[in-house]
Amino acid sequence: WMSAREAFLNQEDASDNVESLIKKHEDFDKAIASQQEKINNLTDFANRLIANNHYDAPAINEKQADIHDRWERLKNQLVAKRSKLGESQNLQQFSRDADEIENWISEKIQIAQEESYRDPTNIAQKHQKQQAFEAELAANADRIQTLISAGEKLIKSAKCGGGEGAVANRLQTLQDQWEMLVKTSTQKSHRLKEANKQKSFMASVKDLEFWLGEVET
Repeated sequence: WMSAREAFLNQEDASDNVESLIKKHEDFDKAIASQQEKINNLTDFANRLIANNHYDAPAINEKQADIHDRWERLKNQLVAKRSKLGESQNLQQFSRDADEIENWISEKIQIAQEESYRDPTNIAQKHQKQQAFEAELAANADRIQTLISAGEKLIKSAKCGGGEGAVANRLQTLQDQWEMLVKTSTQKSHRLKEANKQKSFMASVKDLEFWLGEVET
């Protein structure tokens, strides 16, 4: 039984499904816990035999010590493996969140780069729409920062499975994209605001010219 469990912990995890692996290890943890009483009983039995001066006491003591050492190593391996799987789960979650946010930023950059301010038609409505767009960016700023902090924490605690450099590069790309989005959106807001002012000015000029035309006639 113990040899089979040792082999399980020593094998490489080929699956990419970390959640599935964690479930297997939780089941394995329960199996080990269920054997603890047997180990305790075996230890007590060995100690009684030794205390009663069994003729083969040295061999019994050696075997009992060997079982105890293997049992402790098995439990320590389980803790280490579960910790490693937890790190993999956190890294995969970071990757999924980064994918989602990068796609979101990419979509928003395309919207921010639209030069709708060049067409004065419905410029006031376009300005209002841009204000709502700016509010959406502001509402997501904390989400961006939370992801960046999570990535920095993974790097600082060296829990990237050796991929600290890749995580750092991804964080830098994410920050650059976010800054580009905010800058582009701010510029668009300014241009729409100026276009809206210009339209109001031209409307005032038109009204004044119409009035002057009536007076002159």
